[in-house]
Amino acid sequence: MKPGHPQQNGRHKRMHLTLERETTRPPGMNGLQQQTRLDTFASEFNTERPHEALAMNTGRCLYAIFKSL
Repeated sequence: MKPGHPQQNGRHKRMHLTLERETTRPPGMNGLQQQTRLDTFASEFNTERPHEALAMNTGRCLYAIFKSL
């Protein structure tokens, strides 16, 4: 990706939009509550959600496959 060309980074921007929508609306009442929301999102994103870029597998699934090689 060329510097200064955000249009080449659409998937990453989409992930940030999803992160923002799911963790800040409404925001946590304090820093600890907000961090809990972020941690929950990261866990679900990596262990439960299938990703098109991973052939509809979860990150956890592919990690286990590569770790066993």
